[in-house]
Amino acid sequence: MQSRDSRTYRIRVSDHAPAEARELLDVDLDGLPVEGLYNARLVASELVANVVRHSGLGEADELALVLTWVEDRIRVAVEDGGRGFDPQ
Repeated sequence: MQSRDSRTYRIRVSDHAPAEARELLDVDLDGLPVEGLYNARLVASELVANVVRHSGLGEADELALVLTWVEDRIRVAVEDGGRGFDPQ
């Protein structure tokens, strides 16, 4: 698959970050079918909330919300500089 377009948004790590991610998607994905927008908002909100809760980062830190369009799909990813974890 070939990537069509990608956008990265910087969001401060705070309790408001999940709502900010949803608001960015509402603007960026305007015109997307309702179900697709709902699913993208849910994924972004959950990923961002996990960073806020588990990364060990504070309000001085930022996370990156990355939206990438590939053919007729959108990929939602979140990148952060948190402490990580051992999946074992």
